[in-house]
Amino acid sequence: MLLGIAVPAGTAQAADNSQFQTGSIISDELFFSGGDLDEQEVQSFLSEKGSRCVPSSSGIACLKDYRTTTNSRAADSRCDAYTGAANESAARVIAKVSKACGVSARVLLVLLQKEQGLVTASGSSLTSGRYQAATGYGCPDGAPCSSLYYGFFNQVYMAASRFKEYSQNPTRFRHQPGAWNSVLFHPSAVCGSSKVFIANRATAGLYNYTPYQPNAASLAAGAGTGNSCSSYGNRNFWRYFTDWFGDTQLIARGAVNGYFWSGGNAARLGPPLFNESPLANGSQQKFKNGTVYTSNLGVFSTTGAIRSGYEAAGATTGALGFPAGEQVSVGAGQQQKFQNGHGFAASGRPFAATLGAIDQKYMGQGGPAGTLGWPTGFARCDVGCVLDLKKDSGQMVSIVWSGATGAHVVASSIRAGWLARGGTAGPGFPLADEAATRDGGGSIVEFRQGSRIGTALWSPATSTKFFGGPVREAWYRSGDVVGLGYATADESALNDGLGSWTPFDLRGRKGAVVWGPETGAHVMIGGFLSRWESDSGVHGLGYPTSDESRAADGVGSILTFRRGAREAVLLWHPNTGVNAIGGAVKNAWSRSGGVLGLGYPLADEAQTPDKSGSFAEFRRGSLEGMILWSSKTGAAYLSGPALDLWKRSGGLATLGYPLADERLTGLGRSTETRFASGDSIVANPDGATVVVPRAVASAWASAGGALGRYGLPLGASRTNAGVVTQDFTGGTISVPLA
Repeated sequence: MLLGIAVPAGTAQAADNSQFQTGSIISDELFFSGGDLDEQEVQSFLSEKGSRCVPSSSGIACLKDYRTTTNSRAADSRCDAYTGAANESAARVIAKVSKACGVSARVLLVLLQKEQGLVTASGSSLTSGRYQAATGYGCPDGAPCSSLYYGFFNQVYMAASRFKEYSQNPTRFRHQPGAWNSVLFHPSAVCGSSKVFIANRATAGLYNYTPYQPNAASLAAGAGTGNSCSSYGNRNFWRYFTDWFGDTQLIARGAVNGYFWSGGNAARLGPPLFNESPLANGSQQKFKNGTVYTSNLGVFSTTGAIRSGYEAAGATTGALGFPAGEQVSVGAGQQQKFQNGHGFAASGRPFAATLGAIDQKYMGQGGPAGTLGWPTGFARCDVGCVLDLKKDSGQMVSIVWSGATGAHVVASSIRAGWLARGGTAGPGFPLADEAATRDGGGSIVEFRQGSRIGTALWSPATSTKFFGGPVREAWYRSGDVVGLGYATADESALNDGLGSWTPFDLRGRKGAVVWGPETGAHVMIGGFLSRWESDSGVHGLGYPTSDESRAADGVGSILTFRRGAREAVLLWHPNTGVNAIGGAVKNAWSRSGGVLGLGYPLADEAQTPDKSGSFAEFRRGSLEGMILWSSKTGAAYLSGPALDLWKRSGGLATLGYPLADERLTGLGRSTETRFASGDSIVANPDGATVVVPRAVASAWASAGGALGRYGLPLGASRTNAGVVTQDFTGGTISVPLA
């Protein structure tokens, strides 16, 4: 190894020789950072330093343009295998040797300059001899270089291999690390030596390669010439490295040092860029390819895209806190555990992070290796947080969290509809993960916004629809998707501005839940719903006041309504279909016993022929009945033989409207119905059903009616000479016609 040459005049001098440390020329971390520069980086450096270089007159190329054929080298204890090739550039040789032997490419560049000035050589300075002994390997002081090691590739490879040998066998060579060593100032013994405590393997290696230290005159000369006892090799190595690459004393200490030199971390991290610096609750040290952090969680590093994203997010002062684990490969990307969550990076994807409860949810479902996909960034947070994820298929998923509801998954089927309706500001926060519906035909998510709970329901046929509050409760009450089916539209306001309705479909059967502020939410299905819609909905029958239910006889169905103060009912029977009655007619029907009384209406309540009232006809088994209403008489019912006789007697045209419901007389099963004409019909299943004319009826009633002395009529009345006569079981009543 050559004694060294003085730095050419005019070279930029950033190095201050007063900072030269005889016992620590360069740190191990910098010296043995193999692969610290790749081929392109080396080439860029050579092109910059040799930007004004011209070949020699004999055609010897500048180092930036130099090319050579290399031979393959098998792996040994010092270097990994090197695959030779024809026409390799100097930059490629330097980068490949650096990586194979674990010696810094920057060290090799400095060595080429320190020994032969090749990095900046130009024109006549470019000689074949300089390339043959490029790194001074096999060139002892005072003797010719050995031709065994001639050639640019041989020189670079052998120098790197030799430095590794020094490092691996520190006690076999003259200059040893971690000990006091006698180091010469010059090859001439008269120049003497001094004791130097060599702090590390890199410095020991440099002294074994060039066994002289600079004396005071060499250091005082800056980049120039000292005295006759001055040597320059190690001084110049330090100066070139400092001028070109910065501080040579960057070093890993303590826990970072142990981490750096274990598990291949030195090669992975590259050389240090700064010394370790304290942080609140820990420390950090930046290296070329990563940053190492220490904390009570341990010693871990960040590299690549995770490092960039983590630092952009505030590093240890950001939301993630300190690293709590190493980066691991997941699919086509990387993930890393941090104090408060995980960070993720993959090609073509931005850095993303999961925190807190969302992190627990995501990692609990397998993280990137699970079914939810990759996070697209950080969670969006206001009163809660939303983390968006993207599957390989392109489908989007969200994990949504609030303190009140926890973290839950909203999958692609419902997510789009949820976002379109305002997301957390609309339907709110999910109460559970999106799940399959009971029939397996769709999916469902429950949301909470304040005190209101809503349901998002999806199926392939209906897409996503939302409803909530009392409507949701009625849907569940009716059997959810199994009983009422899937919503075909969102819950929406009715056109009276008071209530809402939500339509449903169960395999073609239509249904709806209608809610009113005074009536609550109730279910209508099939024919009842169609009838309600055809009757103008809330402007016709009004709001349902009950769910559709089985009628008291167990055969038909019933649904009650209210519009303002008016009540109505829809009744269905397999023989009569769906019919409506309301108001006073409905009340009279209820008084009769409902379906167990008059039975089911045969048609809707309709206007009477005289247009002064309304009527509805009913049937229960073989029993027929009727309710008649007018504003003067109210609503009253009659049935069976009494109804039949009323019809045969002329109905409204003769007897008029009933004044009260058909009632029992008190004798057996007989009944009496009084009419607006003043006449009555008395029906006796055990006797006759007859009309009791007004004049007779008045006298009969005055005598106590059926319970009086006359009892029940035996037959129809008869008129003779202006006198009306009618026979009763207790006697005969004769009354002059008025």
